Amino acid sequence: MVSRYVPSWLLIGTATWCVARAFDADVGWLAVAPAAVLSWVVGFLAIGVPGGVGVREAVFVASVGALPSGVAATVAITARLCFVLVDAGGAALGVLTWRRFGL
Repeated sequence: MVSRYVPSWLLIGTATWCVARAFDADVGWLAVAPAAVLSWVVGFLAIGVPGGVGVREAVFVASVGALPSGVAATVAITARLCFVLVDAGGAALGVLTWRRFGL
């Protein structure tokens, strides 16, 4: 059911907005979050591109109108790096848990 993904999309949009605020404190949530969600959806639909690499960033830059293109590209790349670090941290915790508890 698609509605179960709504909290994830809200959190992804909010996380990207937090990254955007690091570069432009005046940018609004409604200017960034929908563009972030759209970029993730298009990235998932780009089947021939692993992880939507480049596609997500290009869609974000094209769809976020509140930021200059250079700042938008910086936000897109920085947000991608943040998500990769969180994924890697989760994987590391999973491995540690598996080793400790033999799950």
